[in-house]
Amino acid sequence: MKLLDKYVYKKFIAYEVSLLVLFSVLVISSQVMHLPSVFYHIGIFQFIASLLLINISFFKLQYFIATTLAFFFTGISLRETREIIAIKSLGISKNYLLSLIFKISIVLALISILFSFFIIPKTNRERAKFITESVRNYYMESIQPKNFFKFPGDTVIYIEDKNKNQFEDVFLFSKKDGRLITAKKAFIKNSLLILDNGLIQIPSEKGFSVLKFERYELKLDINYKKDYTYDDFKLKKLIELTSSSDKNEKNKAYSVIFERIGYVIPFLFIGAIAFFIGVGIEKEKEILLGGIILFIILYTFVNFYLLKLIEKGILNPFVYLAIISLIMCISAVYSYKKG
Repeated sequence: MKLLDKYVYKKFIAYEVSLLVLFSVLVISSQVMHLPSVFYHIGIFQFIASLLLINISFFKLQYFIATTLAFFFTGISLRETREIIAIKSLGISKNYLLSLIFKISIVLALISILFSFFIIPKTNRERAKFITESVRNYYMESIQPKNFFKFPGDTVIYIEDKNKNQFEDVFLFSKKDGRLITAKKAFIKNSLLILDNGLIQIPSEKGFSVLKFERYELKLDINYKKDYTYDDFKLKKLIELTSSSDKNEKNKAYSVIFERIGYVIPFLFIGAIAFFIGVGIEKEKEILLGGIILFIILYTFVNFYLLKLIEKGILNPFVYLAIISLIMCISAVYSYKKG
């Protein structure tokens, strides 16, 4: 029995890790083409860190699909190598295989709780913060002495000297309204350029109006902010929102909370579904694989649709849990009997 356990564990882990690596590469490759252009100018370590954060934010779906396919390929492997015949000849029952798969499923479900409730939301919040700071820092570092630099929008800046975020002899021109600003000194705080001892020339019908200032604050168009959504809120915040007087806010909070709970449920059943389809149903591997992929697509669609109904206040969240549990339970019983 121990040899069988080790064989199944090794096969499953090998497939799971391989699929996760493959999906991660595909996700990163697809997202590289959609990054803000400034990401191609930041440091290599920051660039790699941003890609890793992006990949983790997609990890929930990767983990679910990889787990399903890993169980399926483990079952297929036992069948194609005739190991299943040896298992039967040794008198090992189907119930023992089910208990073995269920043990793995319990561990995977516990891991899914960590991802669903803590790791993914936290990563998405950090990703939003990281992208925001990276874009801002890029613009700050791009301002160099004795060079013109154009900010997003219509503001052009020229400085004579620079010490970190401290500038000397500053020249600014706004194409939008024609303002010309000069200052002896300036420094940047968040997205504000604070200028000291200078002049503002404002165009008018009769020429220019000149204003002298000791301190002037100019808001630059570099306040890039990557926001995160309800999906990434802390659990405590979501629970607080369920008491909100705003019905839409309340329903969205319920939708996210129960999505996180609902994400865990399939991991208790998907092992039995995929494994026994792979190991027991006498069909070609390609046909069975197509069936498993179709099941994943249909389940994902149904799950998404039900969550939207919760968000609109049409469906009770506990009914949602009952529906997806029933879908998974019926599928697991069917595949177990057929297998």
